[in-house]
Amino acid sequence: MHKWLREGKQTKITKDIKKLANTFKDEGLGYLKEILIWYKDNLQIKKENIHIHDPNFFTRSAEQIIKSKYLIAGCADEAIFFVTLARAKKIPASYIETVHKKSIAGKRIILHGHVFSRVFLKNKTYLVNPAKDIISDKEDFGEYEPISEGLDSIDIGIKNLKDLRNSYLKYKKEKPYKASI
Repeated sequence: MHKWLREGKQTKITKDIKKLANTFKDEGLGYLKEILIWYKDNLQIKKENIHIHDPNFFTRSAEQIIKSKYLIAGCADEAIFFVTLARAKKIPASYIETVHKKSIAGKRIILHGHVFSRVFLKNKTYLVNPAKDIISDKEDFGEYEPISEGLDSIDIGIKNLKDLRNSYLKYKKEKPYKASI
């Protein structure tokens, strides 16, 4: 089994996930595009009464996200949903945490990152930005640097903002980046 087909704690392929995946009619890249369209049409970003220190901020499963009908962690929730639905149709997909290059360039760490996914289809690799509805065959993270790749947020050790900040600090220490301003 491809390592990106395994389930993580947040990316379990439940009965409801399989049922939703089977409602999509396309295959391959078309299926991935259907996932992006579905969640844009069916999941809302919840802005009221959400605090970034909410214990669910980085830990909800795809099934919890679907049942709640809202996203609380923005791109992290979108990526959890995306990789889970991709894997439900046997498309290997990873969860990639990134940091904005300028947020680690100074002495202070600024919590500014983004989550991408990498998918593998017919011997080709695609980088997916679920939050921006972009599927590209180019490995281009733009202003972001990938810092960790895994099955989901919990798999890469990020369960809260402290973990996220620590992952930025560790990355900065291991690979210092000089911003070109």
